[in-house]
Amino acid sequence: MVISTKTYEFQTPSDISRVIASILEEYSYLEMAELAVTEMMVNAMEHGNLGISYEEKSRLLNTDDVMNEVEKRLKDPQYRGRNAFVEIKEFHDETVILICDEGSGFAWKDYLDKDLSKVKGLHGRGISLSLNFCKTLTYIGNGNKVIAVFDRPDV
Repeated sequence: MVISTKTYEFQTPSDISRVIASILEEYSYLEMAELAVTEMMVNAMEHGNLGISYEEKSRLLNTDDVMNEVEKRLKDPQYRGRNAFVEIKEFHDETVILICDEGSGFAWKDYLDKDLSKVKGLHGRGISLSLNFCKTLTYIGNGNKVIAVFDRPDV
């Protein structure tokens, strides 16, 4: 039985910060999951809604231009109307977090078993890091929806 459900929308980096703060205020026991949820939200914004590919982000990180590109795409008519959302469903024994974006998805299966010690670039660790904090992490369809399940402590 669902104890509570809450949904938050986001588009921008400041929205992500605001939503994370709201989630931790409402569900303080998810503090240990903050990094995982933040990583998944940033991926939804950058790679999903704004269509920044892995290769593009690698290049942007080398020139320290990621935030400039994010801001540029947030104003671009092709991307600016896209929203993402986080839905949190709290059950007695676990908390389920669904994150969805309006992007075209990605080859998520290529990232689920990635060995972090072999990642040489400045990014590409988000999914692997998230796996360490979740009970389960499941991508749906083309990868623009992800479900993360966390144990819920007795509160």
